[in-house]
Amino acid sequence: MVGAWVASGVLSQICAVRDHLSAAERKVADFVLSQDPAEVSMLGVKKVSEASGASIATVSRFSRRLGFESFSDFRFALARESIVGIEPAADEPTALATDDLRQSIDAILKFKTDEIIDTVSGLDLDVVQRCIDAIFSARQVLFASVGNSIPISMNASFKFMQMGIHASCPVNTEAMSLESLLLEKDDVLIVVSNSGHSKRLAAIIDNAEDCQAKVIVISNDETSPLAQRTPLFLKAATRDRALTGQMSFSHNSTFFVLDMLTLLLFRHAKDVRERYLLHWKTARDDKGVPNPLLS
Repeated sequence: MVGAWVASGVLSQICAVRDHLSAAERKVADFVLSQDPAEVSMLGVKKVSEASGASIATVSRFSRRLGFESFSDFRFALARESIVGIEPAADEPTALATDDLRQSIDAILKFKTDEIIDTVSGLDLDVVQRCIDAIFSARQVLFASVGNSIPISMNASFKFMQMGIHASCPVNTEAMSLESLLLEKDDVLIVVSNSGHSKRLAAIIDNAEDCQAKVIVISNDETSPLAQRTPLFLKAATRDRALTGQMSFSHNSTFFVLDMLTLLLFRHAKDVRERYLLHWKTARDDKGVPNPLLS
């Protein structure tokens, strides 16, 4: 039987867990990411072993690490994605071509679009609804991130405030940790972490749990320690490694998840227009342009 996450994209899952694989398993991962999924799905375990430079046992172990019972199930998932069109066809761009700017741009567009498709396909609608309900009923929503995820969280907290939700994102993890100690029962902590492996964020989750606050985690990897801390997990799929081989830097799908939450909150938020007009009144001298809601 295929793993339960397959609908969110086999390639996205490989990209998410690659750093946590053994050196031998990474050889298999890198081989799969460098090939057309439809072609890999036609290869036997021996062929993949020879092409990747890993043993047959390693190829089988790699498949199990991804949540499959066997390499055969892994091949089936790749074939299924190719058939239903989740993966690019053979004549579509699949990798960066340094000597062809248009092909490179088309490849990036294809991979970024597929990230959003993978993210939407993997959403558990019950979890999304529980996240919305928790945010609406919270007295305070605290965002916590590290590194270059902090600006993403700050942007989301600003949008939440436009919805009338008391949200905040301090500028560093020390301030986040202090504010997490001030959370109360049924408040919400939203953790945004690409890898899901930050020990500093784990400590902030500890504080939130001690306060009986609800915890939402947005990450690329559902097997990560932070993702395992809460049932309110939203996966933001990534395919960076399929393009770059090593680097994982994009927040494309994370932005989508946060914008999705904002727009779903907007559906039920009260007095959003009036709140926006009040905000514009305080900022109009700085903006220097007419209010779009009044024009």
